[in-house]
Amino acid sequence: MDTPKGVLLVGMPGCGKSLAAKASARLFNVPLLRLDIGRLLGKYVGESEHNMRMALKTAESISPCILWIDEIEKAFAGIDQNGGASDITKRLFGQFLTWLQEKENTVFVVATANDITAFPPEFLRKGRFDEVFFIDFPNEEERERIFEIHLEKRGKMSDDINLKELAEETEGYCGADIEEIVKNAVENKFILETENEEEKKITTNNLLEATKSIDSLSNILSDKINVLKKSYKKFKIKSASQKIKNGKRIARKPTFKDMVIVSGGKYTPSFFNEEREVCNLEVCKYQTTQDMWMEVMENNPSKFKGGRRPVENVSWWDALEFCNKLSEKHGLKPVYDLSQKNKGILKINQLNGKTEYPNIADFKKTEGFRLPTELEWEWFARGGEIAMQDGTFNYDYSGSDNLNEVAWHYDNSGKETHDVGTKKPNQLGLYDCSGNVWEWYYDTANYGYIPEKTPYIYDEVCLKKRVKGNSWYSSPNTCELRPVNSEDSNGKDFGFRIVRTI
Repeated sequence: MDTPKGVLLVGMPGCGKSLAAKASARLFNVPLLRLDIGRLLGKYVGESEHNMRMALKTAESISPCILWIDEIEKAFAGIDQNGGASDITKRLFGQFLTWLQEKENTVFVVATANDITAFPPEFLRKGRFDEVFFIDFPNEEERERIFEIHLEKRGKMSDDINLKELAEETEGYCGADIEEIVKNAVENKFILETENEEEKKITTNNLLEATKSIDSLSNILSDKINVLKKSYKKFKIKSASQKIKNGKRIARKPTFKDMVIVSGGKYTPSFFNEEREVCNLEVCKYQTTQDMWMEVMENNPSKFKGGRRPVENVSWWDALEFCNKLSEKHGLKPVYDLSQKNKGILKINQLNGKTEYPNIADFKKTEGFRLPTELEWEWFARGGEIAMQDGTFNYDYSGSDNLNEVAWHYDNSGKETHDVGTKKPNQLGLYDCSGNVWEWYYDTANYGYIPEKTPYIYDEVCLKKRVKGNSWYSSPNTCELRPVNSEDSNGKDFGFRIVRTI
């Protein structure tokens, strides 16, 4: 396979093109560099070209990295045949095109633009970029997700909010419009200065009222947008939010909702004195909610009812059964062999056809949903590679040294659980790794255990039923990231979070 060169994102303003560049760097866990063409221009002959060469060499020296060029048609304004670009701009453009064509390093270019008609033919030909994507206004499903993201970011998402109704009422709104709607609704509530917690909650009506004060971008710039859409259609650019199936375009849905990709890495865990390696994972942003639980299981064991509250009173074995059923629902091979559950014996189904005891199983060879190991849990709770890079890996709590920012605990919970996603997330975008409910995980530290000789005390010796993360019932002085032994099969503040090996 050839080394990827990059992508060009063209489309409507306010729909996330620049954000996609930043997300790419976060996803691949590499530095993000922004190339500002305007700052390369110098007053002496040849200075601009020298600056361009130095900028590109700098990017190559830092590679692998993402090189982001925002509003590229404005940076090289007038470069088409009818344009009025200066000779210097034309030379810089030619220099950039040659580098883009010939480069063999791992500098991945993400360029964004609104008006594709400003580009000359040589810029759009195959070989410059791996693909050109058209970013349209978000469809109904995407608008629901954008509302959810901005409400969660401000800790305002709740069961009282009808995302589907909001999405239906915001046809033609871009992502920036939707963010402004949420901001206005939150500000309006803040102005009330009420002490009543119920009155502080954001409702669907609050958001609909805020919608009336904001005109959509598609309405404001309707003439300009029609011209842009015709040019996108002429160039047959691939849509970023649609895919082809049986000759028809259908909306692309995420494979698994609310899962975050967490890059693996090496670190020294708190329970071991040597470096250990974690593989790449998909981790659920939230502790398993009661809505998620009820989609798979029949009964809701939780004391504090609420669809977006974490499920609790869950036994360790019930959590494993949930993971298996969820895997089957999505057509994945279940991780757990529960055929000898009544004897307290558990085995792991691997993709190579082998079934192994957990202390010798290779979880990299599993496909379905599962509980994290202790090694994995501490890695993502502390923020993973991102936290290692920015020096925040050793925070006392998940995502902060300030407990109240990130956790529901005994002093602020009102002695009950709360909706997931209402506190600040950690560096990876994961919520409630500190507080709300304890999370079941694996403890496979006892590698000297021989399961064939002592199968009936398997749980107690090799796979202790342990929990991490603290809960609404935990006092503040015991809320650091740490493991806790559990002699109970379940508890009023026991829940779990699902992961999956990539």
